[in-house]
Amino acid sequence: MKTDTAIIRLAQITSRAKADGTYPIVLRVQFNGRKEKYLNVSCPIKYWDKKNEVVKNGYANAATLNLILKEAKDKVIERKYQYELKGIQYTAAMLLDDSLNIKPDLCGNSIILHDLVQRLIDERHLKPNTIKNYHLMCDKIEQYSRKSSKYIILSEIDEKFVRGLCKWLKLNVITTTKAEGTINVVCSKIASIWNYAISHNLISADLYCFKKWKYNVEYRSTEIKKH
Repeated sequence: MKTDTAIIRLAQITSRAKADGTYPIVLRVQFNGRKEKYLNVSCPIKYWDKKNEVVKNGYANAATLNLILKEAKDKVIERKYQYELKGIQYTAAMLLDDSLNIKPDLCGNSIILHDLVQRLIDERHLKPNTIKNYHLMCDKIEQYSRKSSKYIILSEIDEKFVRGLCKWLKLNVITTTKAEGTINVVCSKIASIWNYAISHNLISADLYCFKKWKYNVEYRSTEIKKH
């Protein structure tokens, strides 16, 4: 099967049972052929959700196992985006071998939210309050998404995600003015991180989450909306 871009999936190998009766999960890359990498995660067949590529909740330590699986898959997806954005030809083996041994800074090319924020802070002479606002942004995104910014790829923070985040902030901050102020701070820092990544050719400007939506028009910190 030939495709223009790599197809990355998590799959269970049902033809190779382990001694404990579980079956291994692999990271499978389909691109001009197929390559697989075992992830040291396994579960019984009945506990593998093939459609959603997750271990079902009824299995012991399912949440931890799914975090390991998602982290591995996200790393491969990230490396694929980097190659494609830079026009570098790759193979399925390259994606698996390179991405699963990614260094934290990924040679300055990471599009993981945590890495981008840290790189921006390190490069610029920011005031303490500005740094605090970047940390506030990460904190609110982590609370909303229920996962660490170390596992969030920037492209996941699209318009749909940010709109949902803003609605969540509106409901979870005490007063209207405080909510809208927090929303503006969080969105402005998200925009800043996106612009930073775009300016460094780490991600396409076409994916920019505020390309069509003006958050500062809908959420004005100086105005209390009356319903």
